[in-house]
Amino acid sequence: MDDALFEFHSGGQLIHPGGSWTLKLAADSSLTLRHQVAEQQTDFGPCVLTAAEHALLWEQIRALDVAHPPPDPQRPVPDEYCYGFILRVGGTVQRMAVWAHVARHYPPVQAFVAAVTPLIARYSGRQPLIG
Repeated sequence: MDDALFEFHSGGQLIHPGGSWTLKLAADSSLTLRHQVAEQQTDFGPCVLTAAEHALLWEQIRALDVAHPPPDPQRPVPDEYCYGFILRVGGTVQRMAVWAHVARHYPPVQAFVAAVTPLIARYSGRQPLIG
């Protein structure tokens, strides 16, 4: 995936007490982050991930299978946040939205959040509250 770009949006900048995080990961190991709480945003990066961090994130991204979102048997509740995932490879763009009530019970999203949380903390100096 030499030309791949992945974006993750944690959602909830207006309703989640920890605000929202946006992560952009390029195939060249560059990572940019944005933290937004209400109307205030802070950008971090670009940073360069280690080879191990880069491999771990792409492994988690492949496991998400962005082209095939998990089933959502119920409607979202008011004020619920939604995770957003975007994968661009060449001219193909795949998008997936996962509401919080689904994400809490969907192992690929849980594993991705568990992998990305310490990286956000390391490269931003802030402890993210995701999920």
